[in-house]
Amino acid sequence: MKTKALMILGTGSSVGKSLIVAGLLRYFASKGIKCAPFKSQNMSLNSVVIKSGHEIARAQVAQAFAAKTEPSVFMNPILLKPLGDATSELIVMGQPVGHFKISEYYKMKTKLLTTIIDAFNELTKLYDLIILEGAGSPAEINLMSHDLANTLLLKELKVPALLIGDIDKGGIFASFYGTLALLNEDIKTLIKGFVINKFRGDKEILKPGLKMIYELSKVPVIGVVPYLTNTAFDSEDSLSNEDMFLRQKLPLNDCLKVSVIKTPKISNVSDFDPLIFEHSLSVNLTSSLDLAFQSDLIIIPGSKATVSDLNWLKLNKIESWLNDYKKSEKVLMGICGGYQMLGKEIIGDFESKSQWQAGLGLLDHITVFTNKKTLAYRVGKAKGEKLTGYEIRYGLSQQNSAPWIELEDQEASEGNHRDNCYGTAIHGIFDSDEFRRVFLKEIADQNKKVFEANKISFFEAKNNELNYLAQVIASCCEINFIEDLIMEASL
Repeated sequence: MKTKALMILGTGSSVGKSLIVAGLLRYFASKGIKCAPFKSQNMSLNSVVIKSGHEIARAQVAQAFAAKTEPSVFMNPILLKPLGDATSELIVMGQPVGHFKISEYYKMKTKLLTTIIDAFNELTKLYDLIILEGAGSPAEINLMSHDLANTLLLKELKVPALLIGDIDKGGIFASFYGTLALLNEDIKTLIKGFVINKFRGDKEILKPGLKMIYELSKVPVIGVVPYLTNTAFDSEDSLSNEDMFLRQKLPLNDCLKVSVIKTPKISNVSDFDPLIFEHSLSVNLTSSLDLAFQSDLIIIPGSKATVSDLNWLKLNKIESWLNDYKKSEKVLMGICGGYQMLGKEIIGDFESKSQWQAGLGLLDHITVFTNKKTLAYRVGKAKGEKLTGYEIRYGLSQQNSAPWIELEDQEASEGNHRDNCYGTAIHGIFDSDEFRRVFLKEIADQNKKVFEANKISFFEAKNNELNYLAQVIASCCEINFIEDLIMEASL
């Protein structure tokens, strides 16, 4: 069987491309089709180190899960991690190659396009169906000649595409028509259908618009997807992940309360999705230290600029809050950048150009920054329970006090622990059900709070929601139209 392909484009960012791709992948995977996601170029601070030791965007890891397959570096060959000042860290085939201005990046496009096509071709050797995802809008006319994620890729592969629009933002029909109007004819002819996403209300009111947009564009609207308020899908957009905090169920008043401090340079917000999943837990993301330190568990998250976020905490007088915390039964935890902040010193943080910075001093370690980036998938044990996760960092923390995580793949242990303060460089440790439940129950007991773990695992919950997402998309879109479109597209 020749590999089939379909591309999902969007009228803009955050219109639901990633979600639609995940739903379609789960739909086809559930029919026994061997399928995979592909996003040629992703710009995101939400990344994961997969088992092969490569760094790719978390969205493609989640889409691989939807497709019931292992994530691969071929699914996301180019990753850009924005650092500010029009500069991004460039990850090529899962490995960092440096920090570049956008003008410098554009000069690499010919070589990078070859890398992208090679990665895509590798997937065609392994899968029967590949669903590609564009980035932002394909109609950014100032960027079209550099657009590795949309137009340049489509010119090379010539696969059929659907265009997704977000009706909740307004102007959906203008967005569809305007996008088509700005595209070159060779790309325009590849767009075979429109999908309206995030619709609330009565579909009858759409009918005149559906008819008129077809008359104007000769492209049919083949789906109207409702506004989905809760999914297990991980977006590459940190703001979308932050929205998860707003969608959790409200627990009991005497439940365990968790606060994640929203620092200005926060990264890897998806670390906390498993906490939000626990229905008897109250979780909030807040920039207010006043609110954060009212909770039983306070977490300082990962950061794309550790020293900058540490200085923000100091400016917000975190030291005064720490004095009260030390007299209480509350637990403070730092993850990756947050862990670095909890130590004694940070030396040579090139992101903030800082040569030396005093840490918060709650844990007895020193972090030294070098140009070497640590990328590692981890398996270990903590609190007597197995956990998995990944490290993705530049700073090396030299431990002097008690580690609390035993790693299977190396002799040394990981993390630092003193009294009610924990630190770890490992992202994703809350994904591990038994560890998460034991850790939270221990904190609840010492604070005389209630914590009752969900009866199903985080893995099962994600599977259930992805199955539901696939059903919604199949029922709200002309799935036969999509299947016929795919069958006609042989690579």
